[in-house]
Amino acid sequence: MFQQLTFKVRRVQLGNITYAELHTDRMIDISELNRIAADIGLPVESQNGKAFPKGTSASDFQNL
Repeated sequence: MFQQLTFKVRRVQLGNITYAELHTDRMIDISELNRIAADIGLPVESQNGKAFPKGTSASDFQNL
């Protein structure tokens, strides 16, 4: 089964850094969030969690 999801780019303030992430209002399973983040190479957030590409953190996406 295929689904089409719409993501919006959002700036997130975390302490003294600001980074970009993809955001959707729909619920997505955490394992699927991890796969999307790894495929795209950007942080992804949904209603039930947030995922970063493997080996990265918020500071890696600062000033994108």
